[in-house]
Amino acid sequence: MNYSGCQHPPPRPDAPPLRVHDLVVAHEGARQPALHGISLTVEKPERVALIGPNGAGKSTFLKAVVHLLKPRSGKIDLFGHSPGTCHHRVAYLPQRGELDWDFPVHLRRMVLSGRYVRHGWFKRPSEKDQQAVERVLALLCLEDLADRQIGELSGGQQQRAMLARALVQEAEMLLLDEPFNAVDDHTRKLLIKVLETLRQEEKTVIIATHEPELEGLPFDRIFPFLEGRLVSQTAPHRPTSSCAHE
Repeated sequence: MNYSGCQHPPPRPDAPPLRVHDLVVAHEGARQPALHGISLTVEKPERVALIGPNGAGKSTFLKAVVHLLKPRSGKIDLFGHSPGTCHHRVAYLPQRGELDWDFPVHLRRMVLSGRYVRHGWFKRPSEKDQQAVERVLALLCLEDLADRQIGELSGGQQQRAMLARALVQEAEMLLLDEPFNAVDDHTRKLLIKVLETLRQEEKTVIIATHEPELEGLPFDRIFPFLEGRLVSQTAPHRPTSSCAHE
């Protein structure tokens, strides 16, 4: 995406970070929708989990929210605006397998690309941009790997690199697609630490995940997905005290 010349409209007064009404989404060439009539609202600064098995529609939902998939019908509002509005308030972390890890770029440069939504691709990064990159590299214990090619990173390191690129955007809402999938224990603990930091900063976070991965993760609400439908909304999920301080 080329962000040059895009505007950053302010949030509409009293608008939640995300409001979705009767959303129907179908993948290109598919007859049957992948999502059927999804309606939900996420308030600030909630931490929300979308749970369900593979193929339940969690990733499709996130992609529709960030305008990577066009809805067949229904409405999506981000801070009171349509998903097509170019702004820096929403950061999206895709699944690790969706990136080309053979692309010849080192980790620091990859993370820096998360700042382009603020000023476009062709403006020289400022000192503030560089400081933001160094801050998230430190937060995710990636400083010693900053000059390494991304293809040389382990799976857990790649997951942290992707999260760093999302965090450096300094968005008000983060959409994280399966961030805990197949990561090592060290990376999992770092991700939990980041979630707590985001809570303290009053950021809104939506995570697509599998139910077994919820252990130790505090969420305000949980939305179960099954076969492209929102099954129900469950009570808040709170970890035990031992997990909360890992």
